[in-house]
Amino acid sequence: MAVHEFGILQKAPMHGNRFDEYEPERYSCVSADDAFIEDRLWDFMILPCYAHSIDLPCSGLCDCGVTLIPPHGRCSGWCIRTGIWMLWQNYSHGQTRITNGSFITDCETVTMKEFFAAYYKAFSCIADACRHSCCIGWEIDIDEESAGGYRTFPGEIGERMRAVIDFHADPPHFILQGEEERCPFLNRNGLCDLILTCGEGALCQICRDHPRWRNFFSDRTETGLGLCCEAACALILGYEAPVTMVCGSDDGAACMLTEEESAFFALREDLLAILQNREMPINVRIDRMLAFVDAPYVRRPMCEWTAFLSELEILDPAWSELLHGMDGTREALPLHAGEQLLVYIIHRHLPKILDGEDTAAVVSFAAFVYDLTSALYAKTDGGFDALTEIVRLLSSELEYSEDNLYAILDALKASEFNE
Repeated sequence: MAVHEFGILQKAPMHGNRFDEYEPERYSCVSADDAFIEDRLWDFMILPCYAHSIDLPCSGLCDCGVTLIPPHGRCSGWCIRTGIWMLWQNYSHGQTRITNGSFITDCETVTMKEFFAAYYKAFSCIADACRHSCCIGWEIDIDEESAGGYRTFPGEIGERMRAVIDFHADPPHFILQGEEERCPFLNRNGLCDLILTCGEGALCQICRDHPRWRNFFSDRTETGLGLCCEAACALILGYEAPVTMVCGSDDGAACMLTEEESAFFALREDLLAILQNREMPINVRIDRMLAFVDAPYVRRPMCEWTAFLSELEILDPAWSELLHGMDGTREALPLHAGEQLLVYIIHRHLPKILDGEDTAAVVSFAAFVYDLTSALYAKTDGGFDALTEIVRLLSSELEYSEDNLYAILDALKASEFNE
Protein backbone atom coordinates (compact mmCIF):
# COMPACT_ATOMS: atom_id res chain seq x y z
CA MET A 1 0.00 0.00 0.00
CA ALA A 2 1.39 3.42 -0.93
CA VAL A 3 1.91 6.04 1.76
CA HIS A 4 2.16 9.71 0.84
CA GLU A 5 3.50 12.31 3.25
CA PHE A 6 3.53 16.09 3.07
CA GLY A 7 6.07 18.19 4.93
CA ILE A 8 7.27 21.77 5.03
CA LEU A 9 10.67 23.12 4.04
CA GLN A 10 11.56 25.98 6.38
CA LYS A 11 13.89 27.45 3.75
CA ALA A 12 13.63 27.56 -0.02
CA PRO A 13 15.91 24.93 -1.64
CA MET A 14 18.98 26.13 -3.52
CA HIS A 15 20.38 24.89 -6.81
CA GLY A 16 22.53 21.86 -6.13
CA ASN A 17 20.51 20.73 -3.10
CA ARG A 18 19.34 17.11 -3.30
CA PHE A 19 16.41 15.58 -1.40
CA ASP A 20 16.90 11.85 -1.78
CA GLU A 21 16.35 10.47 1.71
CA TYR A 22 13.06 9.44 3.31
CA GLU A 23 12.91 11.71 6.39
CA PRO A 24 9.29 12.34 7.50
CA GLU A 25 10.22 13.37 11.06
CA ARG A 26 12.68 16.00 9.88
CA TYR A 27 10.01 17.79 7.84
CA SER A 28 7.13 17.30 10.35
CA CYS A 29 5.22 15.31 7.74
CA VAL A 30 1.57 14.37 7.94
CA SER A 31 0.31 11.33 6.06
CA ALA A 32 -2.35 10.95 3.39
CA ASP A 33 -3.77 7.62 2.33
CA ASP A 34 -4.39 6.45 -1.25
CA ALA A 35 -8.05 7.48 -1.25
CA PHE A 36 -7.17 11.13 -0.64
CA ILE A 37 -4.64 11.14 -3.47
CA GLU A 38 -6.74 9.19 -5.99
CA ASP A 39 -9.70 11.56 -5.60
CA ARG A 40 -7.44 14.47 -6.56
CA LEU A 41 -5.05 12.71 -8.93
CA TRP A 42 -5.74 14.92 -11.96
CA ASP A 43 -5.22 18.08 -9.92
CA PHE A 44 -1.87 16.79 -8.71
CA MET A 45 -0.77 15.75 -12.21
CA ILE A 46 -0.90 19.32 -13.55
CA LEU A 47 0.83 20.88 -10.54
CA PRO A 48 4.27 22.34 -11.47
CA CYS A 49 6.87 20.65 -9.23
CA TYR A 50 10.48 19.50 -9.02
CA ALA A 51 11.86 15.95 -8.70
CA HIS A 52 14.37 15.64 -5.85
CA SER A 53 16.00 18.99 -6.77
CA ILE A 54 14.94 22.37 -8.17
CA ASP A 55 17.32 21.57 -11.01
CA LEU A 56 14.82 18.92 -12.21
CA PRO A 57 11.41 20.47 -13.01
CA CYS A 58 8.47 18.13 -13.52
CA SER A 59 4.68 18.12 -13.76
CA GLY A 60 2.78 16.54 -10.93
CA LEU A 61 3.95 14.34 -8.09
CA CYS A 62 6.60 11.68 -8.57
CA ASP A 63 5.45 8.04 -8.38
CA CYS A 64 8.16 7.41 -5.81
CA GLY A 65 10.79 9.38 -3.94
CA VAL A 66 10.66 13.09 -3.16
CA THR A 67 8.77 15.87 -4.94
CA LEU A 68 9.38 19.55 -4.16
CA ILE A 69 6.26 21.70 -4.43
CA PRO A 70 6.95 25.44 -4.86
CA PRO A 71 5.01 28.17 -3.02
CA HIS A 72 1.85 29.72 -4.47
CA GLY A 73 0.92 26.55 -6.35
CA ARG A 74 -2.81 26.25 -7.00
CA CYS A 75 -4.86 23.96 -9.16
CA SER A 76 -8.63 23.44 -9.24
CA GLY A 77 -9.00 24.98 -5.81
CA TRP A 78 -6.37 22.73 -4.19
CA CYS A 79 -4.17 25.28 -2.41
CA ILE A 80 -0.56 24.86 -1.46
CA ARG A 81 0.49 26.64 1.74
CA THR A 82 1.11 30.19 0.55
CA GLY A 83 4.70 31.34 0.50
CA ILE A 84 6.12 28.05 1.79
CA TRP A 85 7.96 25.31 -0.06
CA MET A 86 6.46 21.90 0.59
CA LEU A 87 7.92 18.44 0.31
CA TRP A 88 6.06 15.33 -0.79
CA GLN A 89 7.49 11.88 -0.23
CA ASN A 90 5.89 8.50 -0.72
CA TYR A 91 6.86 4.87 -0.25
CA SER A 92 5.31 1.41 -0.26
CA HIS A 93 4.63 -0.37 2.99
CA GLY A 94 2.21 -2.86 4.39
CA GLN A 95 0.62 -0.31 6.70
CA THR A 96 -0.20 3.35 6.31
CA ARG A 97 2.08 5.43 8.50
CA ILE A 98 0.62 8.04 10.80
CA THR A 99 2.93 10.96 11.59
CA ASN A 100 2.13 13.68 14.16
CA GLY A 101 -0.91 11.66 15.15
CA SER A 102 -3.15 12.43 12.18
CA PHE A 103 -3.85 11.85 8.50
CA ILE A 104 -4.40 14.52 5.91
CA THR A 105 -8.13 14.21 5.35
CA ASP A 106 -8.89 17.56 3.76
CA CYS A 107 -6.89 20.04 1.70
CA GLU A 108 -7.35 22.76 4.34
CA THR A 109 -4.94 20.82 6.57
CA VAL A 110 -2.04 22.19 4.53
CA THR A 111 -3.29 25.74 3.93
CA MET A 112 -2.01 28.60 6.02
CA LYS A 113 -2.59 32.22 6.91
CA GLU A 114 0.33 34.40 7.94
CA PHE A 115 0.00 36.99 10.67
CA PHE A 116 2.55 39.61 11.64
CA ALA A 117 2.88 42.06 14.51
CA ALA A 118 1.54 45.42 13.33
CA TYR A 119 4.99 47.04 13.41
CA TYR A 120 6.66 44.19 11.53
CA LYS A 121 6.94 45.79 8.10
CA ALA A 122 8.57 48.90 9.58
CA PHE A 123 11.61 46.85 10.60
CA SER A 124 14.86 46.90 8.68
CA CYS A 125 18.34 45.80 9.66
CA ILE A 126 20.59 48.78 10.45
CA ALA A 127 23.64 46.77 9.32
CA ASP A 128 26.90 48.65 9.93
CA ALA A 129 25.15 51.12 12.27
CA CYS A 130 24.34 48.32 14.73
CA ARG A 131 26.27 48.55 18.01
CA HIS A 132 25.55 44.92 18.91
CA SER A 133 25.88 42.98 15.68
CA CYS A 134 24.26 39.55 15.55
CA CYS A 135 27.30 38.59 13.45
CA ILE A 136 29.61 38.95 16.48
CA GLY A 137 29.68 36.64 19.49
CA TRP A 138 26.83 34.36 18.38
CA GLU A 139 27.16 30.80 17.14
CA ILE A 140 25.88 30.64 13.57
CA ASP A 141 24.52 27.18 12.81
CA ILE A 142 23.84 26.32 9.18
CA ASP A 143 20.74 24.39 8.13
CA GLU A 144 21.37 21.32 5.99
CA GLU A 145 19.81 22.78 2.83
CA SER A 146 22.14 25.79 2.96
CA ALA A 147 25.12 23.62 3.89
CA GLY A 148 24.45 21.50 0.79
CA GLY A 149 24.46 24.61 -1.37
CA TYR A 150 27.64 25.96 0.23
CA ARG A 151 29.46 22.66 -0.43
CA THR A 152 29.03 23.10 -4.18
CA PHE A 153 28.85 26.90 -4.52
CA PRO A 154 31.03 27.93 -7.47
CA GLY A 155 33.81 30.46 -7.76
CA GLU A 156 36.04 32.26 -5.30
CA ILE A 157 33.22 32.95 -2.84
CA GLY A 158 32.41 29.22 -2.81
CA GLU A 159 36.00 28.38 -1.98
CA ARG A 160 35.89 30.94 0.81
CA MET A 161 32.69 29.36 2.17
CA ARG A 162 34.25 25.93 2.35
CA ALA A 163 37.33 27.31 4.10
CA VAL A 164 35.35 28.84 6.99
CA ILE A 165 32.56 26.29 7.55
CA ASP A 166 32.88 23.25 9.79
CA PHE A 167 30.84 20.76 7.75
CA HIS A 168 31.66 17.90 10.13
CA ALA A 169 29.93 19.52 13.11
CA ASP A 170 26.32 18.71 13.98
CA PRO A 171 24.90 21.04 12.86
CA PRO A 172 27.45 22.59 10.47
CA HIS A 173 28.45 26.12 11.46
CA PHE A 174 30.63 29.05 10.50
CA ILE A 175 34.02 29.13 12.21
CA LEU A 176 34.06 32.39 14.16
CA GLN A 177 37.12 34.59 13.88
CA GLY A 178 39.30 36.31 16.49
CA GLU A 179 38.68 37.27 20.09
CA GLU A 180 35.44 39.02 19.15
CA GLU A 181 34.20 35.80 17.51
CA ARG A 182 33.13 37.51 14.30
CA CYS A 183 31.35 35.79 11.46
CA PRO A 184 33.99 35.15 8.77
CA PHE A 185 31.84 37.04 6.25
CA LEU A 186 31.45 40.17 8.37
CA ASN A 187 33.80 42.67 6.79
CA ARG A 188 35.65 45.61 8.36
CA ASN A 189 32.80 47.95 7.46
CA GLY A 190 30.29 45.87 9.43
CA LEU A 191 28.60 44.53 6.30
CA CYS A 192 28.04 40.96 5.10
CA ASP A 193 30.25 39.88 2.21
CA LEU A 194 27.79 37.10 1.33
CA ILE A 195 25.02 39.63 0.76
CA LEU A 196 27.33 42.04 -1.06
CA THR A 197 28.60 39.28 -3.36
CA CYS A 198 25.64 36.92 -3.84
CA GLY A 199 22.54 38.67 -2.44
CA GLU A 200 20.34 37.74 0.52
CA GLY A 201 19.36 34.47 -1.14
CA ALA A 202 22.78 33.08 -0.23
CA LEU A 203 22.17 33.45 3.51
CA CYS A 204 21.52 30.39 5.66
CA GLN A 205 18.17 30.14 7.39
CA ILE A 206 19.21 31.57 10.76
CA CYS A 207 20.82 34.63 9.16
CA ARG A 208 17.85 35.18 6.89
CA ASP A 209 15.33 34.86 9.73
CA HIS A 210 17.04 36.72 12.59
CA PRO A 211 15.62 38.45 14.62
CA ARG A 212 12.27 37.01 13.59
CA TRP A 213 10.43 34.43 15.67
CA ARG A 214 7.45 32.33 14.66
CA ASN A 215 4.63 30.50 16.39
CA PHE A 216 2.74 27.85 14.43
CA PHE A 217 -0.95 27.01 14.74
CA SER A 218 -3.30 24.81 12.75
CA ASP A 219 -4.59 27.66 10.59
CA ARG A 220 -1.78 30.22 10.73
CA THR A 221 1.78 31.19 11.40
CA GLU A 222 2.43 34.25 13.57
CA THR A 223 5.69 36.14 13.08
CA GLY A 224 7.25 38.77 15.30
CA LEU A 225 10.60 40.42 15.98
CA GLY A 226 12.92 39.51 18.85
CA LEU A 227 13.94 42.09 21.42
CA CYS A 228 17.58 40.93 21.34
CA CYS A 229 18.01 43.07 18.19
CA GLU A 230 18.56 46.71 19.07
CA ALA A 231 16.69 47.97 16.00
CA ALA A 232 13.70 45.69 16.70
CA CYS A 233 13.80 46.60 20.39
CA ALA A 234 13.64 50.33 19.67
CA LEU A 235 10.81 49.77 17.17
CA ILE A 236 8.73 47.65 19.57
CA LEU A 237 9.18 49.70 22.74
CA GLY A 238 8.66 52.95 20.86
CA TYR A 239 5.50 51.82 19.08
CA GLU A 240 2.67 54.03 20.30
CA ALA A 241 -0.50 52.24 19.18
CA PRO A 242 -1.83 49.09 20.86
CA VAL A 243 -0.18 46.17 19.04
CA THR A 244 -2.27 43.70 17.08
CA MET A 245 -1.46 40.73 14.86
CA VAL A 246 -2.26 41.67 11.25
CA CYS A 247 -3.02 39.13 8.53
CA GLY A 248 -0.34 39.46 5.88
CA SER A 249 -1.49 36.66 3.58
CA ASP A 250 -4.55 34.44 3.36
CA ASP A 251 -5.22 31.80 0.74
CA GLY A 252 -8.96 32.07 1.42
CA ALA A 253 -9.44 28.53 2.63
CA ALA A 254 -11.44 27.87 5.79
CA CYS A 255 -8.97 26.36 8.26
CA MET A 256 -9.94 24.80 11.55
CA LEU A 257 -8.30 25.51 14.88
CA THR A 258 -8.17 22.73 17.41
CA GLU A 259 -10.32 23.06 20.53
CA GLU A 260 -7.19 23.82 22.57
CA GLU A 261 -6.09 26.53 20.12
CA SER A 262 -9.52 28.17 20.19
CA ALA A 263 -9.34 28.32 23.99
CA PHE A 264 -5.81 29.72 23.74
CA PHE A 265 -6.80 32.57 21.43
CA ALA A 266 -9.76 33.44 23.67
CA LEU A 267 -7.46 33.57 26.70
CA ARG A 268 -4.89 35.67 24.86
CA GLU A 269 -7.54 38.11 23.70
CA ASP A 270 -8.68 38.59 27.32
CA LEU A 271 -5.13 39.08 28.60
CA LEU A 272 -4.28 41.59 25.87
CA ALA A 273 -7.50 43.52 26.56
CA ILE A 274 -6.35 43.92 30.15
CA LEU A 275 -2.78 44.91 29.26
CA GLN A 276 -3.87 47.39 26.59
CA ASN A 277 -6.50 49.14 28.72
CA ARG A 278 -4.78 52.51 28.97
CA GLU A 279 -7.33 53.89 31.38
CA MET A 280 -5.59 51.91 34.14
CA PRO A 281 -2.04 52.34 35.50
CA ILE A 282 0.34 49.68 34.26
CA ASN A 283 0.78 48.06 37.70
CA VAL A 284 -2.98 47.64 38.01
CA ARG A 285 -3.08 46.02 34.57
CA ILE A 286 -0.33 43.59 35.60
CA ASP A 287 -2.17 42.66 38.80
CA ARG A 288 -5.39 42.04 36.87
CA MET A 289 -3.55 39.96 34.28
CA LEU A 290 -2.11 37.78 37.05
CA ALA A 291 -5.45 37.49 38.82
CA PHE A 292 -7.16 36.49 35.57
CA VAL A 293 -5.18 33.24 35.48
CA ASP A 294 -4.85 32.84 39.27
CA ALA A 295 -1.07 33.25 39.02
CA PRO A 296 0.57 33.20 42.48
CA TYR A 297 3.34 35.60 41.43
CA VAL A 298 4.47 37.90 44.24
CA ARG A 299 6.11 41.23 43.34
CA ARG A 300 9.28 40.88 45.42
CA PRO A 301 12.30 43.21 45.51
CA MET A 302 14.20 42.17 42.38
CA CYS A 303 17.50 42.19 44.26
CA GLU A 304 16.24 38.95 45.87
CA TRP A 305 16.44 37.38 42.42
CA THR A 306 20.06 38.45 41.85
CA ALA A 307 21.65 35.29 43.26
CA PHE A 308 19.32 33.05 41.23
CA LEU A 309 19.85 34.93 37.98
CA SER A 310 23.62 35.03 38.52
CA GLU A 311 23.69 31.23 38.62
CA LEU A 312 22.20 30.97 35.14
CA GLU A 313 24.23 30.92 31.93
CA ILE A 314 25.82 34.35 31.40
CA LEU A 315 26.26 35.21 27.73
CA ASP A 316 27.58 38.76 28.16
CA PRO A 317 29.61 39.97 31.19
CA ALA A 318 27.69 43.25 30.99
CA TRP A 319 24.59 41.35 32.13
CA SER A 320 26.27 40.19 35.34
CA GLU A 321 27.41 43.75 36.08
CA LEU A 322 23.91 45.04 35.50
CA LEU A 323 22.35 42.46 37.82
CA HIS A 324 24.65 43.24 40.72
CA GLY A 325 23.77 46.91 40.52
CA MET A 326 20.13 46.26 41.45
CA ASP A 327 18.60 47.22 44.78
CA GLY A 328 14.97 47.26 45.89
CA THR A 329 13.88 50.28 43.84
CA ARG A 330 11.91 50.36 40.59
CA GLU A 331 11.38 53.03 37.97
CA ALA A 332 8.28 53.36 35.80
CA LEU A 333 9.07 52.71 32.15
CA PRO A 334 8.61 55.53 29.61
CA LEU A 335 5.22 56.15 28.01
CA HIS A 336 3.77 52.93 26.51
CA ALA A 337 7.04 50.97 26.59
CA GLY A 338 5.93 48.88 29.57
CA GLU A 339 2.72 47.88 27.83
CA GLN A 340 4.56 46.94 24.65
CA LEU A 341 7.06 44.84 26.61
CA LEU A 342 4.27 42.90 28.32
CA VAL A 343 2.31 42.43 25.10
CA TYR A 344 5.44 41.17 23.35
CA ILE A 345 5.99 38.51 26.04
CA ILE A 346 2.37 37.36 25.78
CA HIS A 347 2.49 37.20 21.98
CA ARG A 348 5.77 35.34 21.87
CA HIS A 349 5.64 33.02 24.88
CA LEU A 350 2.00 32.33 25.76
CA PRO A 351 1.76 29.69 22.97
CA LYS A 352 4.04 27.54 25.13
CA ILE A 353 0.94 26.53 27.07
CA LEU A 354 -0.19 24.59 23.98
CA ASP A 355 2.94 22.48 24.44
CA GLY A 356 2.15 21.79 28.08
CA GLU A 357 3.76 24.76 29.84
CA ASP A 358 1.93 26.09 32.90
CA THR A 359 -0.31 29.07 32.07
CA ALA A 360 0.29 30.83 35.38
CA ALA A 361 4.06 30.47 34.99
CA VAL A 362 4.08 32.02 31.50
CA VAL A 363 1.87 34.92 32.57
CA SER A 364 4.03 35.37 35.68
CA PHE A 365 7.05 35.49 33.40
CA ALA A 366 5.57 38.56 31.71
CA ALA A 367 5.18 40.27 35.09
CA PHE A 368 8.68 39.15 36.10
CA VAL A 369 10.25 40.62 32.93
CA TYR A 370 8.48 43.93 33.54
CA ASP A 371 9.59 44.04 37.20
CA LEU A 372 13.18 43.11 36.34
CA THR A 373 13.30 45.73 33.59
CA SER A 374 11.96 48.47 35.89
CA ALA A 375 14.48 47.54 38.61
CA LEU A 376 17.39 47.64 36.16
CA TYR A 377 16.09 50.86 34.61
CA ALA A 378 16.04 52.49 38.07
CA LYS A 379 19.84 52.22 38.18
CA THR A 380 20.33 54.26 34.98
CA ASP A 381 20.05 57.97 34.27
CA GLY A 382 16.81 57.22 32.42
CA GLY A 383 15.88 57.81 28.83
CA PHE A 384 14.72 55.63 25.96
CA ASP A 385 18.19 54.57 24.83
CA ALA A 386 19.02 53.26 28.31
CA LEU A 387 15.76 51.32 28.37
CA THR A 388 16.28 49.69 24.97
CA GLU A 389 19.80 48.62 25.94
CA ILE A 390 18.50 47.00 29.15
CA VAL A 391 15.71 45.17 27.33
CA ARG A 392 18.02 44.08 24.50
CA LEU A 393 20.47 42.60 26.98
CA LEU A 394 17.70 41.02 29.07
CA SER A 395 16.18 39.40 25.98
CA SER A 396 19.56 38.06 24.83
CA GLU A 397 20.23 36.48 28.22
CA LEU A 398 16.79 35.19 29.17
CA GLU A 399 14.96 34.51 25.90
CA TYR A 400 17.78 33.32 23.68
CA SER A 401 19.07 30.73 26.13
CA GLU A 402 16.42 28.03 26.43
CA ASP A 403 18.11 26.75 29.60
CA ASN A 404 17.76 30.17 31.21
CA LEU A 405 14.20 30.69 30.02
CA TYR A 406 12.90 27.37 31.34
CA ALA A 407 14.88 27.71 34.59
CA ILE A 408 12.97 30.94 35.26
CA LEU A 409 9.63 29.38 34.31
CA ASP A 410 10.36 26.52 36.71
CA ALA A 411 11.32 28.98 39.45
CA LEU A 412 8.07 30.87 38.94
CA LYS A 413 6.20 27.64 39.69
CA ALA A 414 8.16 27.11 42.94
CA SER A 415 6.60 28.24 46.20
CA GLU A 416 9.84 29.87 47.43
CA PHE A 417 9.44 32.65 44.85
CA ASN A 418 5.72 33.12 45.37
CA GLU A 419 5.41 33.64 49.11
